[in-house]
Amino acid sequence: MAPTPLSLLSSYSIALSCIRCNLNYFRFNYSLLILITHFLGLLWHPFAKIVFLLLFLLWIFLYFSRDEPIFVYNHSVDDRFVLLTLLLLLFLPWLLLMLALMC
Repeated sequence: MAPTPLSLLSSYSIALSCIRCNLNYFRFNYSLLILITHFLGLLWHPFAKIVFLLLFLLWIFLYFSRDEPIFVYNHSVDDRFVLLTLLLLLFLPWLLLMLALMC
């Protein structure tokens, strides 16, 4: 029996299946929410905002505005790999900024 939106899930595997489906379906929304939250955390750091805006342009170019997969050396790059790489590029400068502010 398929789960309805408000029903309790009968097993752990069904719950994981629903979570995977949700993450795949709403990946764009979740990534946009992460970007906005990250931007709001940098309101008092002008240099960090400039770096963030450059990264945001990279996000728009590589993730939000394209309909076709990215090809590198005639191999298709998976959308999840692009998302994880962009998230890493987003959080690495943030982590370095937080470490610099602690010193």
